[in-house]
Amino acid sequence: MRTLVLVIGSLVLLTGGCATRSLGGGSKFDSSGLPKPKYYVGTATYIDYTAPKAGTLYFVEANTKTILLMESLEQSEDFEFDTVDLDEDVLMHMEEMGIDPLNCKWAVYFIPAE
Repeated sequence: MRTLVLVIGSLVLLTGGCATRSLGGGSKFDSSGLPKPKYYVGTATYIDYTAPKAGTLYFVEANTKTILLMESLEQSEDFEFDTVDLDEDVLMHMEEMGIDPLNCKWAVYFIPAE
């Protein structure tokens, strides 16, 4: 449904590994640059999430503490993402970032807009 998400995800994988660390400065993020645990909404290989209000969804590989995808959502907007269907280029970029695609621990966070 969201082919664009896969394209954006590929771009984030290419450029976002180190840049995500700078997100840790705000009170909504912990010292590793990840959203704080209170924003955790779940984990799965297939994500189907409906935003309760406007905000930003963060898709994280928890073993390496790497934010792989950020998506702005409006209230009641759906987000779908299937990690099983990642193409070879994305998997290769994950490996280059030190992420083992076969042993990923996915985590999803949602930070509501203020």
